Amino acid sequence: MAEKEFANAANDELGRPEREPSSADLAWPADPSVDEAAETWLIRIQSPSFSQSEEQAFFQWLEASPANQAAYLRAEALWHSLGHSSELNQRLESYPLNDGSKQTPQKTRAWKPWFAFATAATVAALALLPNWNAWQGQQMQTGKGEQLQLSLSDGSRIQLNTQSTMQIDMRDNYRLLELEQGEAYFDIAHDPERPLIVKTQGAYVRVLGTRFNVYSDQERTQVTVVEGKVDVSTDKEFSELRQRDYQSKRVLTANEQVQLSYLESNNWLEDLIGNTPASKRSDVVEVNSDDVLAWQRGEAIYNGSSLNDVIQDLNRYYAGEIRLQDERLGESTLVAALRLDDKDAALSTLASSLSLDVVELADGEILLKAQRK
Repeated sequence: MAEKEFANAANDELGRPEREPSSADLAWPADPSVDEAAETWLIRIQSPSFSQSEEQAFFQWLEASPANQAAYLRAEALWHSLGHSSELNQRLESYPLNDGSKQTPQKTRAWKPWFAFATAATVAALALLPNWNAWQGQQMQTGKGEQLQLSLSDGSRIQLNTQSTMQIDMRDNYRLLELEQGEAYFDIAHDPERPLIVKTQGAYVRVLGTRFNVYSDQERTQVTVVEGKVDVSTDKEFSELRQRDYQSKRVLTANEQVQLSYLESNNWLEDLIGNTPASKRSDVVEVNSDDVLAWQRGEAIYNGSSLNDVIQDLNRYYAGEIRLQDERLGESTLVAALRLDDKDAALSTLASSLSLDVVELADGEILLKAQRK
């Protein structure tokens, strides 16, 4: 019963319907006049003089029809994806204030999403749209080189690694965590009445109680089990699992790892509104989970990782970007243990292992190049 309740609640929280959305669901038919009104509201919200009465008028307009909601989502997504386009910024700067004056142009403008003003009714209305995420919980975040340990109300423990962001939503009948980016170790308290889901950009990890590690970036999600069992599903598979009451044979056990790589979308509309990307699953492989969790001890252990992957990993921890002089060097593989708390020592080990020279540039960047023979 708890699983079914969780499925329905998860749909609400994730903003997804029980059925798979069709292409017709992805956006309400565009209306130029409605789109123009949406752009006007988007611009007006950014104004420091945006008043309470205007806020109420905005919500009345937003809740008046699904077409208005869809138009506003399109406008905000487009403006955000284009880096706040110059045309809209010019319109914002020339938009009259309440006293009839105009705003003073600024070199930089802080992005103010509509939900900074959102009411529960509006969030509920927009949650009916496909792919609209209305998270109601806490956000935890770490900066470069930082780690954070969390204790949840149910006794579960989470350790966030460097440059990670996670949303936490604990309810009476389910537990939902969204790892937006980065890496986290989960030690989950057993509770069959409250299943737990870890959601990433293209994967769902379902558990009752276990210990596991999840890494997620813009290209992939990697799940490693330390103890117990977890089910790792793509977005489509997760929908199918709900229909079968989660009877799945795709289960990882201790010291097993799987990776889901995100596939590029050919649908510009799905990209625009942020639809979850399709994923390709790797074969399950056996790993040493202690090596995967080495980051908790201040180490990074690589067993045949490409230099490209190693550099991407190290750049999460250190200030001053590390890059290669020759891209072909990135295909080299590394077998080594690096200290994450000592950048110089890590670079020295990396250089000696792959016969590289380390050059520190004036701007603090690190250039790796092949040694002359």
